Amino acid sequence: MLLAFLLLLVPLAVDSKLPPFFLGKINGQTVLNHHLNRQFVTNDASVFDDYPYLQVYNFTQKLDHFDRFNTRTWNQKYFYNPKYSRNNSIIFLMIGGEGPENGRWAAKPEVQYLQWASEFGADVFDLEHRFFGDSWPIPDMETSSLQYLTTQQALADLAFFIESMNQKYGFKNPRWVTFGGSYPGSLSAWFRQKYPQLTVGSVASSAPVNLKLDFYGNLQPPFDAKTTKLDINNFFGNLFNTFQGMTQYTYDGQSNSTHSDKTVRKMCQIMTNATEPDTVKRVENLFLWFNQMEPAGPDLSVMPNSYWDVIAQVGSGNLTILKEDGAAARGWMWLCCNEIGFLQTTNQGNNVFGTGVPLKYTTATNVVLPNGSLDPWHALGTYKTNDNQNLLPYLINGTAHCGDMYASYVGEPASLPAARAFIKQHVREFIRYNPAVDGPQGSAAFQSVFFVFSLLAILTLQ
Repeated sequence: MLLAFLLLLVPLAVDSKLPPFFLGKINGQTVLNHHLNRQFVTNDASVFDDYPYLQVYNFTQKLDHFDRFNTRTWNQKYFYNPKYSRNNSIIFLMIGGEGPENGRWAAKPEVQYLQWASEFGADVFDLEHRFFGDSWPIPDMETSSLQYLTTQQALADLAFFIESMNQKYGFKNPRWVTFGGSYPGSLSAWFRQKYPQLTVGSVASSAPVNLKLDFYGNLQPPFDAKTTKLDINNFFGNLFNTFQGMTQYTYDGQSNSTHSDKTVRKMCQIMTNATEPDTVKRVENLFLWFNQMEPAGPDLSVMPNSYWDVIAQVGSGNLTILKEDGAAARGWMWLCCNEIGFLQTTNQGNNVFGTGVPLKYTTATNVVLPNGSLDPWHALGTYKTNDNQNLLPYLINGTAHCGDMYASYVGEPASLPAARAFIKQHVREFIRYNPAVDGPQGSAAFQSVFFVFSLLAILTLQ
């Protein structure tokens, strides 16, 4: 069996592109935005054509929040959606991360938290993470520049952003709630820990808050990776990452494909097909099937199995050389290797690298922590409720990565509606929503004011 797999290495190792799944994320797409958010496609006209109320701005951000003698600044991109605003007090912030933001998570009304924004009358912001998309503190990715790409700087970015938006938009007694999925979900939870005075609560979907350098829980094959060479190791990494990726995004509601076609159930049917006795052939059939499901996606019949070819794709700090996929992959790799871990290995046991990174959230309050039971990352979540601190984990049976964040759909896992209701109820409690004070949903006064502003904006542009 091992020899048969290794023989596949030669015909497949003919492409130097990055693998389709890279350190737990879909290459060329962010974990949060999946197919909606290609790297650097951040201001495409279709987003603003589809959602004319969406606004995009640059914000003057600090380069180094922890060196008072460093006064350098840079432009950080954010999106603003005032469509639902009716009380100048409730604000929802979607945290970006792992890739660029194109505004859809601030504008697409089917997204769960935007449905709640409509009900509660919230202003909506979506902040792009430093060193991704158009938000470059320094216009390169050399290691001397990447010293400023840390979770602590990103959290401080959020704090300074909130303080600045309060001043710019005149929010009175603001009730901010942060949202995020995957790594941005971790940021959402950690932000409540470090800057509790700036928000009233957070939702941290599929957030791996218990950091591990050596995340052996994701990949556990029955062989010792230490005995393999780099290229062979990389080859198996591509195989395992593909299985992981298919599992990670199953039933997540991002598209018709993941609703009912590109699912764990279909994957298992192919891998257990008794009419094909050759297990290696079943793997090949699985990859060919995936290609048919995603004709515009990465070609899984051609994998970049050369270790050094892959490293070369992220080894430069030059953005022109890196291009879209390489820039996002290099930034994500830097965060993983430099600080947060998440290195998926084949080690089945705890060892010296299995201890948690000392970045804690355990004294935070008002945090909802939903995870999907099918999500490989849920092993790094937390499941201990703390009523005193209002830490509220929720394991959603039969769902995958960030499944609670997407629009509902017919035939979705039966556990999702209850999970969304749980999250929504606690968001309501965090903001202390009062219809008599905050205004009822879709109030006539708000609708009239929004129509007038929209009309004025159209006339101004003509």
